[in-house]
Order: sequence, then structure tokens, then C-alpha cells
Amino acid sequence: MSKFKPTKEQLTCTALAVKHSIIKINACSGSGKTSVLVQTSKKLKTKSLYLAFNKSMATEASDKFPS
Repeated sequence: MSKFKPTKEQLTCTALAVKHSIIKINACSGSGKTSVLVQTSKKLKTKSLYLAFNKSMATEASDKFPS
């Protein structure tokens, strides 16, 4: 697995989520949304909510996010 290197836009998403404690990401598939959210969740000091559209996405996310 390659190490995730966020783009400028992805770093902005994380910074805004940390600053405002809320974020909504709307982007096409394969753009790195989940990777950004994983990185963001590691920086947040509060619990967060991840919504998945189906069971397979939820299962995959449960393996990626910290408990």
C-alpha cells in the first residue's frame, strides 16, 4: 500500500474540519474522500460520524478509521 500524500485541496478539507468541527466532502469516486477523512479523524479531538451508502463501504470504513 502506498503512503497517502494529500493534495492542497485535501489538506484544506482537513484544516477546515479541525477549525470548524464539521465538514462535508462532495467529490467523484476515487478522488480520495475516505483517505482525507481518515487523516482528518486522526487530528480531531472529538468523535465523528461517517455515513456510508452501503454495507461494503461501511465494513471497509470500519477497518480504516480509529475506534
